[in-house]
Amino acid sequence: MAEKKEATNQKQETYVAGSGIEYKFQHPGVLNWVRKRSQLIDVETKKMDQEQLLHYVHDNVIVDPKVDFGYWDENLEDFEEVTNEAQRFLRGVKKK
Repeated sequence: MAEKKEATNQKQETYVAGSGIEYKFQHPGVLNWVRKRSQLIDVETKKMDQEQLLHYVHDNVIVDPKVDFGYWDENLEDFEEVTNEAQRFLRGVKKK
């Protein structure tokens, strides 16, 4: 019988924004993401709640530097670029 092994290394990726700031992404695990994704769907609109998605990305994907909405107020030029790349990484979409 095959032995089940716990993953010891989480998938990570470094991304350098146009501003030159380096961001480290870490994947929270597929099961964690699938569970959370189903919780992020707005029952009325059937669309993902973008604010809650970004909170999840801040807390679980962008690990260095630690970011939140206050961080983006000070680094606005990186906000869309980095959060979009972090979401791409979370979904497992390869860079082009």
